[in-house]
Amino acid sequence: MPKRTLNGGLFPEDRRRKYPLPSEPARDTTPESALRSRILNLLLQSNFQAAVTDSGTVHTVKGQRQLVYPSGWPDITASVPVSARAWGIEVKTAVGKFREAQEEKLAELEAAGWLVTRAVGEQGVVDVNAEIKRQLAAIDPRAFEKYLLALRRLSSEAGARAAEREFLNSLPRNNR
Repeated sequence: MPKRTLNGGLFPEDRRRKYPLPSEPARDTTPESALRSRILNLLLQSNFQAAVTDSGTVHTVKGQRQLVYPSGWPDITASVPVSARAWGIEVKTAVGKFREAQEEKLAELEAAGWLVTRAVGEQGVVDVNAEIKRQLAAIDPRAFEKYLLALRRLSSEAGARAAEREFLNSLPRNNR
């Protein structure tokens, strides 16, 4: 008696199929906050001066204060090392839409000489990383080394000042 084999899966419709179904590409569902965080980390690891520029409420000793940026201001602002060129990065999810105010502000910043990037979804993180590499490749290596030495010196001086303040604050009031 000849052996019978099933070509396909367990269900009749699988056995009729001659070619596998193409797989559906995975949807990019990364939240905007995670994208912003990853982009900021890329910038800081590459020695760019950068910050997330979110509007929000902060609590101070004088009460509650609202941090306000102009309407449409980019999510992340950075400074390219050595050249100090300003860089604005607007981050959106893969399904996010740019508001009219954001497009206007980005165009205004571009006209003022800023480097502007519209980072959309996971591809936006890849695009920012490529732009970081492009900007670093354009910098003179000796100038970049001087920049890194200056950053290290400033951070060690700031650390020394903070340690001195901490020490002075630990002393009794009459010994200061």
